[in-house]
Amino acid sequence: MLTALAAIACTRKAKLEDECLYNESKTKFAFWSSVAEQMELHLYNDAETADFEAFELKKDRQGFWRSTVKGNLAGKFYM
Repeated sequence: MLTALAAIACTRKAKLEDECLYNESKTKFAFWSSVAEQMELHLYNDAETADFEAFELKKDRQGFWRSTVKGNLAGKFYM
């Protein structure tokens, strides 16, 4: 099994490309992979804690794994 990890802070973006895009009511995530068989999004309140909330991502026809989470997650960390 191949696993890739990166903890990244959600920041303001003009468009959704392999990261997160947020507004006041929701945050959208998209990650591209040609080899992944499943993906799970882990959200952290800060970079210091090990506690996270997990969300399933669904693969679309273009190979992007996507999920939409309620709320403005600006500054939250994800992996």
